[in-house]
Amino acid sequence: MSNHAKFVDATLAYQELKALLEQRLGRDLTEKEDRTMKWLSDCEFSSVGTIFDLFDELSNKSNE
Repeated sequence: MSNHAKFVDATLAYQELKALLEQRLGRDLTEKEDRTMKWLSDCEFSSVGTIFDLFDELSNKSNE
């Protein structure tokens, strides 16, 4: 099980989500996508961590 404690800080959660998505998508987030990640990062930290892990796993599967 992943340690999602780092996602308690909404600012750090936003930065981590944004960085992961932009890296894996190969582009900047749109304004709407960026706002959505800001909204999401303010949710309960274990939910944010779970969604982060899903994004990460899905993008890794796309590269296989």
